[in-house]
Parts: sequence; structure tokens; C-alpha cells
Amino acid sequence: MRSSIVRLLVVTDVEPSSDIRRLDFVIIGAPKCGTTALAQYLSLHPEVSLPDPYYEPGFFCTDFSSPSFVRNPATYYRQLRTKPNAKVFGEKTVWYLSSHDAPQRIHENHPDVKVIVCLRDPVDAVYSMHRQQLLEGNEACKSLGRALDLEWKRRLGKAIPLGCSFAAGLQYRYHARFGTHLARWLTYFPKGRVMVIRREDLQANPRQTLTRLTKFLGLSSFDFVSPVTRRKNVEVRSQLLNRALTLASTYARPYRNTGVGKVLRTVKNIVGSRLNLSERPRPELGSALQRALREEFLMECELIERLVGVSLT
Repeated sequence: MRSSIVRLLVVTDVEPSSDIRRLDFVIIGAPKCGTTALAQYLSLHPEVSLPDPYYEPGFFCTDFSSPSFVRNPATYYRQLRTKPNAKVFGEKTVWYLSSHDAPQRIHENHPDVKVIVCLRDPVDAVYSMHRQQLLEGNEACKSLGRALDLEWKRRLGKAIPLGCSFAAGLQYRYHARFGTHLARWLTYFPKGRVMVIRREDLQANPRQTLTRLTKFLGLSSFDFVSPVTRRKNVEVRSQLLNRALTLASTYARPYRNTGVGKVLRTVKNIVGSRLNLSERPRPELGSALQRALREEFLMECELIERLVGVSLT
């Protein structure tokens, strides 16, 4: 009798039943393009079930490795059900856009899913991605130019900073090839099931943008009255301390709702967010590097405009 119960529990944990294996929409990226703000807005809608806007399960991008990504199907689908009686269930993982595995895996499991893509000028995105990886403790090279020069070594697993928990995130130019990545997604999903949102539009006209999005998702009209507060520019005082805190936090994410996870999160918030961060004006990107990147991404921007009629520059 006991062995039967054990077998039943194991099967249930690995293979969730079809009634809870739902994914109606997915926000696939791109990094530093307004996806968190969009998820914050969407989570306010009573008909939307969405995990924590800052959480990214990464279930479908099996070509990228991170200790925070979820690989267990039962755990993944259970995390989507924050509102069991919601009309639509979705998630956000910004690395799906540049993943080769994600579009195929999502299409195989959820061919009717609706895809949401947030984009911005790829030059600005590269700059912001580098700043974010510095802040998260994955990047040790403060110079963006130097970090870009190291990309080819890092693709081979070399020059990865000590304590880096997500080496794929250091391929800044690769992740910013928005045209190439979106074209790959459009081979799996028709344009009618894909919505592209410019970060600038979400910031300047959130109500108009969100009205379009609710119609796209088939939701009831909703007044998104709570504004999303834009983050201030900050820098870390000690990269070593920042990396140690980030690594501990990353490995503790699966236990974030337990007592240990809550203690670690509190420590990180106090030490990392208050004592180890300082507000500073955002430094300007060097003109020479900016010109080089703009020339490099020109064809990507043109491809986006041809694919979906959206201008990023």
C-alpha cells in the first residue's frame, strides 16, 4: 500500500495532469526591454495568473543553464497558478527570445500560446544588459568594450568571472540580435499570435499599450491605475560582496518560500540593496563604441521593421 502511494506521488510530481498543464501566454524578452514592468502591470489584472514579475523560470530554454531555472514540469506549471480561477496563465523569461530551444519546445507543448516580445534600441539594450550583469554579480569587467571583446572567449567557457551563475547572460551582442531571434520565433508562431511592444511606448503611453495587450490576450477591460515605479540608477560598492550575495540568492531561489529562503532574501536585501549599493548618474556610452554598435545592429533593426513594422531606432 505504501509503495503504491509513493509511486502515485512520484508520477504526479513529474507529469502534471492536463487540466493544470496550461500556458496561454509567454513574455519571451528581451532583457532590459521593459518586461518586468509589463509583468507588474499584467499581474494587477484579476484575470491573469502570473508568477512574481521578477521571477523567470526558464523552463523551456534548455540550451541555457542557470541554477534558478526550473526543470521539473510539475513545479513549473504549479508556479503559474498564482490565481487558480484566472482566465489566462502565463510567465516571463527574457532569455526565451534568444534561445534556440525555447520556441520549438513551447510550440510542441503549447502550439496556441500567445507570444509577447518587448524590444528597444539594441545599442541601449546591450549597454543596460552589461550594467545589469555587473549589478547581479555575474560580470566582473566594468568596461563594456572589454566585456564585448571577451565574448568569443566566454563562448568557449573561458574568462568567466568567479561566482558567475549565468554565463550565457554575458553574450550581450548575441542577445541583442532581435531581428534574427524574432525571425526564428516566427517560423513556429504566426504573426497574429505574436505581439511586439516597444519599451518606449510602455513608458510613454502605458494605458494605450496595455489596452492593446488586454485585447490581444482576450481579457476584459481593466484600468491599470497603479503606476510602475522606474528604478534609479545604482552601482555596487564591492563587486566581491555582490557576487557572493548573488550566488547564495540564486541557489536559494527554489526554497524562496521556506524559512531559509526568506532569511537569505532578507540578508541580501539589507546588505546588498542598502549597504552595498549607491545611487549614481548613469555614465554615458562612449561615442566610438556607440557608433560601432549602431552600425553592427543596423541590419537587425531593419529586419525587425520588415518582420513586424516596428522601428527600434
